[in-house]
Amino acid sequence: MAIPLLDLQTQHQSIREEIDAAVSEVFVSQQFIGGAKVEALERALAQYAGVPHAVGVASGTDALLLLLKAAGAGPGTEVITTPFTFFATAGAIFNAGARPVFVDIEPETYNIDAAQIEARMTGRTRAIIPVHLFGQCADMDPILDLAKRHDVVVIEDAAQAIGARYKGRPACSMGHAGALSFFPSKNLGGAGDGGMVVTRDAALEAGAEDVITDGDGAIEVLTDYADFEKVKAALEVAGFKPEIAEVTMRAENTIDLEGDDAARMQKLLDALEDLDDVQDVFHNAVL
Repeated sequence: MAIPLLDLQTQHQSIREEIDAAVSEVFVSQQFIGGAKVEALERALAQYAGVPHAVGVASGTDALLLLLKAAGAGPGTEVITTPFTFFATAGAIFNAGARPVFVDIEPETYNIDAAQIEARMTGRTRAIIPVHLFGQCADMDPILDLAKRHDVVVIEDAAQAIGARYKGRPACSMGHAGALSFFPSKNLGGAGDGGMVVTRDAALEAGAEDVITDGDGAIEVLTDYADFEKVKAALEVAGFKPEIAEVTMRAENTIDLEGDDAARMQKLLDALEDLDDVQDVFHNAVL
């Protein structure tokens, strides 16, 4: 039997009527860029992440790139991240003009090893991008402490981790800012690509807005691809309520298995008992 890599049909059927109604509203309004639907999603996700600012963009990759530029990363600067991530993380650093500096991962979590970061920092380090891989937050407290002592920006790559928590704090709420992705395979997936800049830093939010709206700020303008089309936002808004329930369910580890499957899963979960500070949303269950 052929098993598809990604099958969204069941999920779509469960919210099909809401999706159809939302798309119809957009075509009736003829507002395809920005507008009320985008603003509604921005407010909802800012509230969900526990931060005051959220800005819709075209993709998770653009969210990273915009934040890097708003943070001042560029030629002559360095940005620390993990090599074990989707290539867009390092690609955004390169496209901002900065140099990616890689720090190895923890064998237990596959996330960046915070204990190795300081040895890789230099006077050119402008930012650290911890990637919350597979739906599990990186060890953020030591990273935040390093960033504070060295005066660098922390940008959380939470493309796979919406809904995840670290010591009770939501992904994207701990650093200066975070990047979300709505690629169809993500925990909160959209129709096509989409992303979000999420931040508690008003200066970073304003910088990202300047880039998106062709503002007069001191950052290079990227308006050709830095918009989050309203029709995509409509699909996200329509799907936000039911899908966020599923994301929350994953975060609470409510796994419904029986017999041998349940025993095997419990054995694997017991092996993670030292990670009690982290609430995983299992973007991927990696064994």
